Amino acid sequence: MSGIVISEKRIVMMIDKNEKNILYKNQNAYVDNYCKKYKIIENRGKIFTKSKKNYYEIIVEIDFSDKYKPNDIIELSLKDKKNRLIKMFKIIWDGD
Repeated sequence: MSGIVISEKRIVMMIDKNEKNILYKNQNAYVDNYCKKYKIIENRGKIFTKSKKNYYEIIVEIDFSDKYKPNDIIELSLKDKKNRLIKMFKIIWDGD
């Protein structure tokens, strides 16, 4: 997921419903390979619809390095527990 830096510790993200659910279920995200806690400040609701898919605007507070300035794009990595469980079974099944 990516977002746009809007202030010192806040980013705005436009994400679909699946990404929004993952964002709400987690508490940590990886920024520049460092695990950081984040807090959802505001959910501005549905912004637009594209190809029958709704997109939401979410403002997130997270501590990131000073190299990011307003209007920079920042990448957040979140882990979905379902994906990890499926990957774990695949590894066991494949025997790796």
